[in-house]
Amino acid sequence: MKASAAIVALAACWTGAAPVAPPPPPARDLKVTLDRTSCLLNSSCPVYSVTITGDGVVLWRGIERIAALGDRRARVSPDKLDALDAAIDRVRFFELDDEGQPLPHPCTTANSSACRARKPVQCDGTPHAIVIVRRNGARHRVDDPNCLSRSPAVELEQLIDRVAGTQRWIAP
Repeated sequence: MKASAAIVALAACWTGAAPVAPPPPPARDLKVTLDRTSCLLNSSCPVYSVTITGDGVVLWRGIERIAALGDRRARVSPDKLDALDAAIDRVRFFELDDEGQPLPHPCTTANSSACRARKPVQCDGTPHAIVIVRRNGARHRVDDPNCLSRSPAVELEQLIDRVAGTQRWIAP
């Protein structure tokens, strides 16, 4: 009898509603895209585009010379998004010129008497890495031709590949 009284008491407390999970945190205002282009000198360059969004979605589009042609999706953890955010700040991405070099160039400042003019560099056949970052309403694009002195953007390019896990789609 005591057991049935306990069941009745517990049943009276039950509201019939299932437990409600807390809503997911809002997605951060971040979208990072890396496009790797073809190369003329070496026909083995992988050609693809990968985008990582602020909610952790990875969008892959394999174009040429890779194992996974077409579209794929994956997810990354918030800590990987944090690392990507930190790298954008560390390389000062929004302060790089269109080719990934730091601004201002010494030759564009008024007091650079010992400056040698920056020679236009012609890169024929090298694969470009195009990085587009949209964060907190700002947008910047860098087209790294991979033939200038090492661009600070290279660190970000490599991290985007690691965070997105592109190797699983590039290599057979």
